[in-house]
Amino acid sequence: MVAIPGEHADGHRYVETALRDGAAVAVVQRRVGTAWPQVVVADTRLALALISSAFFGHPTRAMVVIGVTGTDGKTTTTTMIQQMLLSTGRRAGSMSTVDIRVGGEVSANESRQTTLEALEIQEQLARMRDAGIQDVVIETSSHGLALERVAGCDYDVAVFTNIAHEHLDFHRTIEAYREAKAQLIDITAASAVKGLAKTAVLNRDDPSYAYLVNRPIAQRISYGVQMDADLKANRVEASTKGLQIAATTPLGALDLRLPVSGRWNASNALADAAPGSALGLALDEIRRGRASVWWGSGRTGRGGQARARDRLRRGRGAASRQWSARCGPRPARSVRSY
Repeated sequence: MVAIPGEHADGHRYVETALRDGAAVAVVQRRVGTAWPQVVVADTRLALALISSAFFGHPTRAMVVIGVTGTDGKTTTTTMIQQMLLSTGRRAGSMSTVDIRVGGEVSANESRQTTLEALEIQEQLARMRDAGIQDVVIETSSHGLALERVAGCDYDVAVFTNIAHEHLDFHRTIEAYREAKAQLIDITAASAVKGLAKTAVLNRDDPSYAYLVNRPIAQRISYGVQMDADLKANRVEASTKGLQIAATTPLGALDLRLPVSGRWNASNALADAAPGSALGLALDEIRRGRASVWWGSGRTGRGGQARARDRLRRGRGAASRQWSARCGPRPARSVRSY
């Protein structure tokens, strides 16, 4: 039994009951009552993650692990990377807010947690390892990082989409939120060596780049549509058929055609392609992999557009309320825009 102190309840309240009901041992942050044995540790969340990894035989040490974090586009990017790797002939799996994929087998993520609890993560990873999965992509939330859910995961590549103001009810400040995200680089850099250079994939167009680029790690790959980057979209053309992207990469020119609209999807496509470079895929493999990806996957399939639209509507609502409080009701309108 591992006693976890939570926001609304504390697992230490149940230690004695668990031990008397048959638990072999309790892992605690402080001794509770007289029932024993109890093992005292500084952080039971961290202990749970490490115990879970050991219990399942450290599954991530047998696979290439790619973590995807950011405010927008995590689910879509996670799914796109998994599908790209799968299309090149590699055995790839993924865990996201929407589903859990083991090769071509897809099951719904019934918990709806972006990043599962530590025990569940390791159980799923062990299932993937035993199924012969080579590469796994984990959607890694700021909650999962701050609450040590992925502490037992040995990452190889850390992919960042963007960092905006979100989840401040949990992190309290944008600085704490940004730091929680940045921990993915630290975890990746300190993970078990598997023959690949530990790599951070960073969005050169996002303001967080200046903060993240200073975190020590063996290799960094940047991508961008506006700023100069390792993977740079030099031309993005939109049509009724979607986007056509002409990009330069360290491996050579990369031309992509996407059956979607929105310039943010050009950025997503580069973020999807960058891990392929880190894993040593040839440019033709990346190109073929990107071309075969089905863009209907992910939480919205539109690179976070729905969430951005929702934030815009909430912002308009807040502005309207402030106007009414200061200046009285707004004049009636016959046309409303969204």
